[in-house]
Amino acid sequence: MIASTTTQSCESAGSTQGPEFVRRSKEMAERDVQASHRLGPILVTLAGDRAIAQLVTIIDIPFKLEGIEVMLSSHTRLLLRAERREGVWRLSGFDPVYLRDEIAPVIPGQTVAIDPGALKSFRPSYRFLSYCFASVGYPVPNDLAGVDRPDLVDALVREIYGWAGLTPPR
Repeated sequence: MIASTTTQSCESAGSTQGPEFVRRSKEMAERDVQASHRLGPILVTLAGDRAIAQLVTIIDIPFKLEGIEVMLSSHTRLLLRAERREGVWRLSGFDPVYLRDEIAPVIPGQTVAIDPGALKSFRPSYRFLSYCFASVGYPVPNDLAGVDRPDLVDALVREIYGWAGLTPPR
């Protein structure tokens, strides 16, 4: 993975850049967080030696809550930045926009009970992700781009399209 990223990447709050993504992925694997990704069709917008790719993704993470095996599914729209250097295209960063998430028991008939009060401090677009990760000591920032915060999504889209020298879509 590290070879497919650039060593110099743009700075962005909340974004995941090449080496940082690898570091965080290793850290999550060490905590036995095994995520799989279901990827939707991709749309690529070219701008010279830079490109923006967008796709919808569902990130499935098996988890155990109070002894019950669950599947945490986080629905996101990924915005990837790619850059061509010396004729080679590489990712220079990618940023999620959180759409919604859900938890379901892995074994039918089991019930997952979560106190609604325990979710109040978490954002609606990724509340179960935040709840599950916080339960194992891996807090999720509360300022990530999500559909419940259009201001953050708009700022992120402006930043990414500006990076590529493009006008953001309306």
